[in-house]
Amino acid sequence: MSEVKSNRLNIYAWVFVVLILVIIVLFQVEKKNYRITHPLFTTGVVTGKSSVAKGDQYLDYSYSVNNISYKGSVPIKFCLECSDSCCTIGAKVKVRYAKGDPSNSDLIH
Repeated sequence: MSEVKSNRLNIYAWVFVVLILVIIVLFQVEKKNYRITHPLFTTGVVTGKSSVAKGDQYLDYSYSVNNISYKGSVPIKFCLECSDSCCTIGAKVKVRYAKGDPSNSDLIH
């Protein structure tokens, strides 16, 4: 009987983990949708490239809104979309950010 109870607890734990992951994904999608539907634009500067533990690379940039500095990053594949002309350190880039939340940003070409 305790084995059945243990299996049931394992199933509940997996359901809980999946539910949390779905919530996180939905939050990220909503954040991106808000940035797209309520955009403001500014000019930023490429500050470098970085890597994460899995080996994925990102293009780092900084920008300023209302005299407050922000930093962001986008996947390095962005460089393929802009023909690498915007990926050198110091290059000027167009930053799209969400109205009311300048930290919610990405780059556009």
